[in-house]
Amino acid sequence: MILGGLIDGLTGANKSARLKGTVVLMRKNVLDLTDFGATIMDGIGDFFGKGVTCQLISSTLIDHDNGGRGKVGAEAELEQWVTSLPSLTTGESKFGLTFDWEVEKLGVPGAIIVNNHHSSEFLLKTVTLHDVPGRGNLSFVANSWIYPVGSYTYSRVFFANDGDVELQAWWKEAREVGHGDLKDAPWWPRMQAVGELAKACTTIIWIGSALHAAVNFGQYPYAGFLPNRPTVSRRRMPEPGTDEYAELERDPERAFIHTITSQIQTIIGISLLEVLSKHSSDELYLGQRDTPEWTSDPKALEVFKRFSERLVEIESKVVGMNHDPELKNRNGPAKFPYMLLYPNTSDHKGAAAGLTAKGIPNSISI
Repeated sequence: MILGGLIDGLTGANKSARLKGTVVLMRKNVLDLTDFGATIMDGIGDFFGKGVTCQLISSTLIDHDNGGRGKVGAEAELEQWVTSLPSLTTGESKFGLTFDWEVEKLGVPGAIIVNNHHSSEFLLKTVTLHDVPGRGNLSFVANSWIYPVGSYTYSRVFFANDGDVELQAWWKEAREVGHGDLKDAPWWPRMQAVGELAKACTTIIWIGSALHAAVNFGQYPYAGFLPNRPTVSRRRMPEPGTDEYAELERDPERAFIHTITSQIQTIIGISLLEVLSKHSSDELYLGQRDTPEWTSDPKALEVFKRFSERLVEIESKVVGMNHDPELKNRNGPAKFPYMLLYPNTSDHKGAAAGLTAKGIPNSISI
């Protein structure tokens, strides 16, 4: 067996069990004197076999002995790190690596674990696997700082950018169908990194929650009395010498009434504002769920719990700002405190229903 493996290694008979890859990253340059000692330690560590390592995770075959997660391959080290010195100026560096990975036994890679055993951090840009059987090239776009392993209590994992078909289909629909007129704009994220997904989701959540709360639920409280926010004029400014100008001089109030919307139009408009500005008694506010068993993932539950607690803290902060006499825009003569961005996460019984001018919804449908 040993002799056979040695012969295979020398003749290349087991090439199918190896995957070649390229890593693109940015190291700290040699002029960074604040980390000069770390650079020396990194070189010593590499010499003794502790550097940057990567492990592939299968997206198609699971390991039943590892909680049903994807199968994990052996560690692969970055090649040529010791012989490649940091540059004088900041720039990209490329390194090769070879994985012991047999697709027939381990499946198609879908994620990669990156561990930095150095003393200094580096900016990981991309990892590309070449000629993956049945898939061609496979890319992992990271654009993330990788700090020494002692800085984390978890593994740094990056996912293949074309691995999630449903995610790519959703993003394609959002860009090309939802915003077909702007689908070719250069600023669209390519959705090739977790950071891009997080930013897109954050933007969507913001629009459907806090932004909507700020522009919607104050419509009736602020504009229900028409003179506070008059509608668009139905007539031009009267010219001197016209009947309209004479009416303005004779009876300004009557001229104003003739200029704004009619009574029936005003009633319809105000009624619409009232309906739009109301919260239902079963409203779910940001940080709330209709059932505590909305997910079985304990990590997600813990993060959501911290998020909800932070929103409740913000409630107290909003109330405190409204009582600050120095903040004239919140505590002015009208005594109408600004509460539109008061989350109302602490209200679990629907007590604040109807016209409240506060509360950030969990989602909207208009």
